[in-house]
Amino acid sequence: MSDNIPLEGYIYLIKMCDTNNRTIYKVGRTIDFYRRYNDYNYAKLLCVINSKNIINDKHNIVNLFNVNFILDKGTDFFLAPNDNVVMKIFLEYFYRQLNL
Repeated sequence: MSDNIPLEGYIYLIKMCDTNNRTIYKVGRTIDFYRRYNDYNYAKLLCVINSKNIINDKHNIVNLFNVNFILDKGTDFFLAPNDNVVMKIFLEYFYRQLNL
């Protein structure tokens, strides 16, 4: 991987409605969270976490979501039962990274 690609940034989880009025969840990564979040009109921010390696963290969370939820579109938009279930898996991933 090139040395000029920033790895530190933010992993976020947002909730929004799609064009069919279904609730979908998006896992994303960004260096500039505030600019990126403004791109999602009407989305509800569920969680944002600072990450030392946004590429690996997003990849791992998307893999967990693929096992537990239904991929809706793209590679990171999911259908899930509710906010609590989605947040539990999202936060448990980061909790495990703490090695407590």
